[in-house]
Amino acid sequence: MQQPEENQEFNWDNVWESDNNQENVTPESPTENNDDWNWESTLEEDMGQEQTPVENTESIENEEWNWEDSELTQATEEPVKEPTGEPEVENPKIDPLTNQLEDAHLPFVSEVEEFNNLFNKPNNYTPNVASEKDWKFVYDFIKEELEEYKEACEQKDIIGILDALCDIAYVSLGNGTMLHGLKTKIWPAYAEVQRSNLSKACKTAQEAIDTLKQRTKEQEEPCHVEQFGDMYIVYRTRDRKVMKNIYFTEPDLYQFFSQEELNKSTTPVKFNVNDLKEVNIDTLSEKAENEDNTFTNTNEEDTW
Repeated sequence: MQQPEENQEFNWDNVWESDNNQENVTPESPTENNDDWNWESTLEEDMGQEQTPVENTESIENEEWNWEDSELTQATEEPVKEPTGEPEVENPKIDPLTNQLEDAHLPFVSEVEEFNNLFNKPNNYTPNVASEKDWKFVYDFIKEELEEYKEACEQKDIIGILDALCDIAYVSLGNGTMLHGLKTKIWPAYAEVQRSNLSKACKTAQEAIDTLKQRTKEQEEPCHVEQFGDMYIVYRTRDRKVMKNIYFTEPDLYQFFSQEELNKSTTPVKFNVNDLKEVNIDTLSEKAENEDNTFTNTNEEDTW
């Protein structure tokens, strides 16, 4: 076969005629390992073939980019919490290991703690029974507020009722808790009492039947069952007193004390109070006069 001369001029007409007489054949794609690939030959053949229009890949590329972007967004965005329509109430946090409060502030108790600190009254942080003098003070105070509540109810005085309830909470839950050193225990204990109270309800119809039979026999008077949602409540018919489910469980308050705390609870506790000295009336009068002068001077400066 005759070899073409090295610098022979390329004849485009011959290529055109040859392509018209042959079927278009797609050239093989180059490979990374084929070092002898002739790019000039491929270009020459492609120029003689009918060009296939290239699809607009911009939308495809954009679509792919949007897909990746949406996947990234879904991975980084936090799930949206659907509103329940109920007000969110933040309860005091309890350490699951120690069963004690993580947050030092406890409603109804911390306010009394602040009051005691300001007025030099005792705050105690060790569980104790307290002396007779101290616990009787709280006891008599609660009785007094209970009488005020009774009087307010009899007089149909809603303001008096609110005042009495606030005072009862302040004295019983506040003073009582701080007197007996129960600040870290009162909330988890209250939650345990709530759990126990809810266990009075019957979860199944069979529990309700068995409870009804048992309580009717014990009370020696009629009882009946009412359904509330998926739960069943057994009442004493006469006064609608809730009858405990036969599987009711008492609150376990021992779990909130160590044995050492129980052993020491009967030991008298010495309260830490500030050693304040009585202020002489003449000294108070002199300070009051200075305060009046300071107040007067301040008002004169603020006057145009």
